[in-house]
Amino acid sequence: TSLGSSKISNFSWNRSLTCIVFAVDESLALIVLLLTALPAPPSAYILARQLGGNDSLMANIITVQTLAAFFLIPLWIELGDRYL
Repeated sequence: TSLGSSKISNFSWNRSLTCIVFAVDESLALIVLLLTALPAPPSAYILARQLGGNDSLMANIITVQTLAAFFLIPLWIELGDRYL
């Protein structure tokens, strides 16, 4: 389950640095940052269940990512406003 929360922080950090390196417009960089900070959609659970995947694992991933996003998205917004 730590994979879910690390995905949100690592992927967002990576995309933020990419936007800085390539001098992407500030508003576009904030949009990219917010889109990468979003948790997995609940429809992933439905797909996992219907396609014979590990639906309990997917439910745990969605839960952890949603809880992490509750705290990380405001942080990413603040960091994006300061540094992008």
